[in-house]
Parts: sequence; structure tokens; C-alpha cells
Amino acid sequence: NVVAPISTVITNVGLDHVHILGDTEEKIAFEKAGIIKMGIPCITAVDHLGALNVIKRRAQEVGSPLIRVSEGVEDPDESHIYWHNENNDFSIGTKMGMFHGLKCGLPGRYQIINAACATGAVAPFLKNHNITEIDSFVRAGLASVHLPGRLETICNSPLVILDGAHNGIAAQSLLPEIVKRKTGKLFLIIGMSEGHDPDEFLRVFAKSTDKVLCTEAKWHRRLPAQALYDNAKNIGMNATIVSDPTDAVKNAMAEASPEDIVLVTGSFYVIGDVDRAKLSTS
Repeated sequence: NVVAPISTVITNVGLDHVHILGDTEEKIAFEKAGIIKMGIPCITAVDHLGALNVIKRRAQEVGSPLIRVSEGVEDPDESHIYWHNENNDFSIGTKMGMFHGLKCGLPGRYQIINAACATGAVAPFLKNHNITEIDSFVRAGLASVHLPGRLETICNSPLVILDGAHNGIAAQSLLPEIVKRKTGKLFLIIGMSEGHDPDEFLRVFAKSTDKVLCTEAKWHRRLPAQALYDNAKNIGMNATIVSDPTDAVKNAMAEASPEDIVLVTGSFYVIGDVDRAKLSTS
């Protein structure tokens, strides 16, 4: 709120930090909408109707052009950006033009939505600065983007994946990406931080998970592994506690077969505490 942006972006709204932001999507959307500035375009991929209406009202109040990001092949206009998945690549349509055959350095279908938001935000900036090769800038930027701990594979047999998803809406985006890779069992290693709802997260994975290893980060605002364990058992999951994240991964890898998946998730702090060097020498 202290900067003068060329655009603002609200990707999506889920229940998170409810003790601060509110306990409904609408209340959280109201707080998120505080970034919307007078006369500055706001790009959003919010799909919750109540949250979207809150954002629309705020945009109207301050005279901010609202640009929706949606899946489709329609012709884009001043108020719409469209994206379309095309097997191994995807297309994005903005008022600046169409971008075909794009690839993103970050895996996951949901990253296409993020890419559409980012492209819609940056394309006018490039044009306003007389940069003519907009297509090549967008193409190179999306292809080279990298974020450790976002659907990151650190071992192939068994498949060990790190992902910093930390709330229910992130879990809902993560699960399909894991399921389509799953040929055997799923070992879920989860550690979370205070302020996040473990029940909401675990229920997303409950039917697809064979074993949960509850762990915790070293960070002082970690959620105790015992709290995760109690929640997992309460919803009928096969759970155990391994407090150290690296030990949890080593235990899961030792029990897993080559066709199984070990997923470490729930917090970037937990992922940061996984000692990869110890895994490679185990």
C-alpha cells in the first residue's frame, strides 16, 4: 500500500489467517482488495462469487478497471484475459495480443492461471516503455521462472516432491497434480504454521493418502506435530509423528516402494528444514 503500482493482481482468495483477515472468503477478499488503487487496473482470477463481488465493488468505488482472468478461447478485451491449455503448452490472450505456445518453468496447471495474471500485468508495462518484443519477453520470462519448493522433485525412486502449499485452496490445486503422477501409495509428510487450518488441508488429501507423517518446522510459529496428528486421526487417516522433517522424509523413503510418492507439504518452513544432503547420503 505504500507503492504506486502500474497494476495490481489478486490471484485467488481462500480461507487463510482467519484470525486476522476474517472467517469468510468475502471478509478476506475485502482485506485483499485494499491493494486496489484509484485508476490503476486490477487483474484477478478469483472464482469465488462472493469474494469476486467484494473485489468488484472496491474496484468501482475507486475507479479501477477490473480485468478478469478466465479459461477460454474467446477474444480478449479491456476487461478479460483468457488462457487455454494446449497439451504440453498453453496460450494467453490479453488486450496486448495473443501469446501462443507458451511454457512455464513451474509445473502445475494452476501455474497457467498465475502466468495469465502476470502476463496481463506486465504486457502494458512493456508496451508503455516502447519495448516492441513483448512476445519474446513474456515467453522467456515464463519459461525461466523457478521457485524451489513448488512441485519440486528431489528424488525419482521413490518420487519425492516438495510443495509449499499451506491452506485448503492450495491443497485443492496440489492434489490433482499429485494424483496424476501417482501409481502406487502416497506418503504425506505435513508440517504447518500457526494460523492455518490443518483440518481443511488434510480433508483434501484424506482419500488419496496411505500414510501421514506429521512433522514440524524449527520456526517458532510452527504448529505442533501433535496437533496435526490429532487432526489426522480424527478424520480417520493413518498417521504417525516424526518431529524432524528430514527424519520424516528418510522414514517415508525407507518404507516406500519405487512406484510410490513421498509428498512434503504444508509450509515452506518445513520444506526449508529438509536437509537434502542427508537424504542423498542415506
